[in-house]
Order: sequence, then C-alpha cells, then structure tokens
Amino acid sequence: MSFAELAAVAAIGAGKRPLPRLDLGLPEHDPAESTADAASLLDAAAALAVVRRGAVATRTAAPVVPAPPETLPEPPGDFVTALAGLRAEGPVRSAAHRAELMEEALGWLRQAGCRLPHRLLVGLIDHPNVRVQAAARLVGGERGRWWEQVSQPSEPEPADPWQLGTESQRLAYLHQVRADDPAAGRELVAAEWSNSPAALRVAFLRTLAESLDPGDEGFLESALDDRSRLVREAASEALGRLPGSAYRSRMGARLPGVLHIDLDRRQVQVVLPQPDPAAQRDGFSAQNPDVALLWVLQAVPPPDYPRWLGVKTRDWLGIKGAELIHELLAEAAVQWHDAQLAADLVEVGYRDRALLPVARGEALIRLVTDLNRRYLGPALENQPRPWPDDLAETVLAVLRRPVVQRDPLPADLTTPLALGVRADTAGAWAWRIRELVDTNSELPPQTRNQILQAATMLTVRDTLWTSLHRGPG
Repeated sequence: MSFAELAAVAAIGAGKRPLPRLDLGLPEHDPAESTADAASLLDAAAALAVVRRGAVATRTAAPVVPAPPETLPEPPGDFVTALAGLRAEGPVRSAAHRAELMEEALGWLRQAGCRLPHRLLVGLIDHPNVRVQAAARLVGGERGRWWEQVSQPSEPEPADPWQLGTESQRLAYLHQVRADDPAAGRELVAAEWSNSPAALRVAFLRTLAESLDPGDEGFLESALDDRSRLVREAASEALGRLPGSAYRSRMGARLPGVLHIDLDRRQVQVVLPQPDPAAQRDGFSAQNPDVALLWVLQAVPPPDYPRWLGVKTRDWLGIKGAELIHELLAEAAVQWHDAQLAADLVEVGYRDRALLPVARGEALIRLVTDLNRRYLGPALENQPRPWPDDLAETVLAVLRRPVVQRDPLPADLTTPLALGVRADTAGAWAWRIRELVDTNSELPPQTRNQILQAATMLTVRDTLWTSLHRGPG
C-alpha cells in the first residue's frame, strides 16, 4: 500500500473505506474498540513515513578540486606561535586589542612576502572581527583562496539584480555600474527615482556620492527640491563634495556675507545668514544662530575660505571677534579633515580636544601638551600609526606628570601609546610603560592593571616584529 492510498483512506474515513491489512509488524488493536481503525491508520502512517524518509536517495556531491601548491613561504615558527596565541584570551585580555594586534601582524606578514600557515587559516579567515578577516585573506595563499571558494558559496544573484534584487544587492549593483560608467549608474537611479521611498532615495544619493562625477550635478540639483527633508540634506551634502559645483559657488558667495573682516581695524563681525527662498532651497532651515553659521562654514571647504574672503585664514583668526566662531571653525576642520585649519586655530591659542583627530605635527604636540590629559586617550585612538617619535615622547611626558587627586594618571592613554609607537621600538617602550607602575606605588589596582596590559601589548608587538624580521633562528 502506498502512502497516497493511505492518505485517501484518511480523507474518506476508515469507517467508509476499510484499511487493508499491512504486514509491517505493527501492534494489533482490538476490533471491538471504536478507535481500532483510527489507531491502525495512524500506526500505518507513522511506519510508512519512516520508510519514506529513509528511502530518500542521496545526491552525489561534486568532486572538490584540490588546492594548488603554495608559492609563498611560511613565516618563522616564533611568529606563528605568537600570532596563534592571540586567537584566544591570554596575556592580552581584551578581544578588541588582540584583534588590533593580529591585524597589524598580518600586515607585516604581507609586507614580508609570506603567507599564513595552513593550521591558522580557518580561524583567521573566519575571525569575528571583519578587519582581521580582510587582513587574513590577503595572506591566505593558495590554500586560503581555495578554502573561501569551497566553504563560502556566494549568495545567488537574481537574473536582474537591479529590478529583482534586495536593497543591498541593488546598491551593490549600482556601485559596480558607477565604477565602470557613472552616467549609466545615474540613469538607473533617475529611472527609479519617482517610484522609490525616501529612505531608498537617500541610499541612492549616498551611493552616487561615493564616486561623484561632474555629470551628477544636474540630477543632484533637482534633488534639492525633493519632498523629503532627508533627501534634500543628502543632495546638498553631495553637491558640497562635488568640486566646481554651482552649489559650492553659491555657498562660497554667502561666506563674505556672514564674516565681515576688517584687517585695518583688526575686527571680525559675524552676521547671521538670511533665510531667503534660495538659502532654504540650499538647506538653510536653522533657527539657532550657531547652526546657521555652521551651515555656511561647513559647506565651503576651508582651503577655499581665502578665495571668497580675500584674506588668508591665519591673518584673521586671531583678531577681535573671530574668537566667537573658533568652535564652529573647529567643527568645520573636523568635517573636512583639514589639518591646516586645525593648525591655524591652535596657532592663535584655541585649544579643544575636538581638534585632536585632525591635528598633525606641531599643532598636535601643542594640543597634547596643553589639554587636560584625562581626555587624550579616546581622542588619540584614531591617530595614524605608527606615531611620530615626538608625539610618543610627548604623550609619555604627559603620563609622567605628578599624580594628584584632581589629575589622576589616565591609564587609558597608555593603550593608544602602546599601539602607536613604532614596532621596532616596542620592546624598549614596554619597559618605559612599566616604569609608570614602578614610580607610582599608590596607583589603584584597576589603573595598575591597565598600564601593565599596555606593556604586555608592547611585548607581544615586539615578539611578532622581531621574530618575523629576524627569520628562522
């Protein structure tokens, strides 16, 4: 009896269509009981279900092509041991710090022309930290490329990703098209624009902004009239990043209207922009005076200030009235990553930790020296590495200042220092960091442990660096 026939009996009812006797070795039910036929039907269904599941034919898997021979050498054994030790908690307790050390070490491995040994491949290519994953793929060698192909099949792409794909697939496709033909990508967006929700229109504009083209200006200008405020803001941001755009020129022309500079009288007068229709179309909607001024200052690249104001920025930053907008100018420097404007502000005596991420050279040294040291750690985490020697020495001098109740030793500053110093000096720096503990016997246990962790990171960096560059020994 087939499963289909059994299902037919169940549909009609065992009382109307008797169940044939099945030789399946099932328990017998007393025919006198009213539920006997139903129980026999259920027993038979269960038995046949097992048979059906067990009889499914397995598919023959496609043969796996072996990985090609490796062409690059493995690193020295001491380097491999130290790198493997970072995969789990050990001397370096923080997972985030271990990931940073692994990423750095994998970069050294690539520079040395070596590859990961096979036993570390899977753990690093599939590491939870995406930056470690990316660094490991670059040094995975032939076996690493082979492993990615056989273990991570790509998500099936729809026949037409632009029309049928998910939002992420559509944006990825748009990015790919823009890389080859900016105009074609823009035309794709224009065709879908009126039928797309505001959130997707914003995503389209941000994708276009990743690779702006002069031909985008007309489309972006039309987006300034969009019904969605978020779309209008995205359009103005993109136009502000487009060199030579009319939007940039309009915003630059507004700059002399808000900053009246009189070098003869050594005075700067700040005037709020007017919310006329043209300004509102370009994004002006602020009632707060500072926000209104910032709208103009951030829309114009700081290197263009002299062209519109007719005077070099450093010549008016220190005169009367300019101090009123120093904070706003600092925000503009951060937004545009403008180290020169940051340096000019520091030169006239402005000090704010907000400038630390963009300041460089002597301006950065002055900020680190003059600012409250408790705020330096987080702000220095994103400084380009390796640090210049004078920055590292300045930070150490700040750490060596006497510890008092109102100015405790900022242990969190030792971590960016440990990751920032040059790798070939890490061993010496480990001892210098430990001296902070030796010379401050009354440090709280948490501060002491954090400093010692920084020293440990330096020791690990030194081990990785020296073992890789010393070679087999």
